[in-house]
Amino acid sequence: MMLGFYFLLWAQKTEFTPPLFSGYILAVLCYLATFVEVKVGLTLMMLAIGLSPEIGSGAMSDLRIEDAIIPAVFLAWVTRMVSHREDLFPTPLKGPIFGYLFMALLSTLMGITFNDIQIERAAIHFFKVVEYYTMFLIVLNNVRSY
Repeated sequence: MMLGFYFLLWAQKTEFTPPLFSGYILAVLCYLATFVEVKVGLTLMMLAIGLSPEIGSGAMSDLRIEDAIIPAVFLAWVTRMVSHREDLFPTPLKGPIFGYLFMALLSTLMGITFNDIQIERAAIHFFKVVEYYTMFLIVLNNVRSY
């Protein structure tokens, strides 16, 4: 994940701001904490959603620290599920969610193809939508009572 981030910075020639760097260091720490205990990762994720400021970095001005923490928590959760051989909680919303994500991907690709939107803005918007459903899956599979 960190190598992908550094490649993105190098390819986009974006400036490396201290808040952006601290967000990704925090993401690595969140990965480790979530791998140990999922509830800690969920708590850190909710704190990041409520408290993180927007970080402007070149063409990507809509970034927040939560955009680094949520994928880290998701990867740690998936890694933990695979290592402990846990199953996903069944939900009737799985079909509509994947249908919506497919249509969002299709419309994003069409917008990029016809030059209606910049590729950076489209990718950021699409991945933010994916983040929302990722949060839903993590919370759904870790809540044990009503």
